[in-house]
Amino acid sequence: MWYDTYGDYMKRLIFAVLLLFTFTSALLYLYVTLQPKKILLYDEIYSDEIKIVENDNYSITSLEQTVRSNLNFGDNYLFFYSSKDDNSQYFILNVLNPLSQSINLSEFSFLTKIDVVNLIANDKELESLNTLYGITNIPAFAKIEKSYNDNIEVTDVISYDESNPFNEDDIKNWMIKTNSWPIIDDEIPADPILLPSD
Repeated sequence: MWYDTYGDYMKRLIFAVLLLFTFTSALLYLYVTLQPKKILLYDEIYSDEIKIVENDNYSITSLEQTVRSNLNFGDNYLFFYSSKDDNSQYFILNVLNPLSQSINLSEFSFLTKIDVVNLIANDKELESLNTLYGITNIPAFAKIEKSYNDNIEVTDVISYDESNPFNEDDIKNWMIKTNSWPIIDDEIPADPILLPSD
């Protein structure tokens, strides 16, 4: 009689462990297969990327030299972000991607993204980023004009504010203000606003 009780207990225990293992495996599988593919979304949105290889000499000076050498003459539109920053990730997935899709574009071809992942951990370098480009936080957009004598002027900047985060309208208005918004005939219109009738 004691063996029957012990045997039933062991069967139930083994069944419970197998059931828990199966459930955990199923959840892990769903998490891995259904999570967003962030890198692919970056590739779809941007035309170019300026990213310095991580090393001990990574500084605002090396970033400035790299940006300067990659700018075209005339107007340039830069998107500063960090590949390890939650605000940047959220912004790309939930604001910038839907904005491009709302006008049937797979990318904003005029944007150059700049990953400042190694700068934002250093307060001094972040202050230098503010001094050079007027950026107070990331993500941020900057319009930079490069003249033929290689002078660079930052003419407009919009930086992320945690108390008032960007939305699609903010970015669209900034692009319109800086003359970078693509003129698209088949832009998907927003839902019309119904006004009360008299």
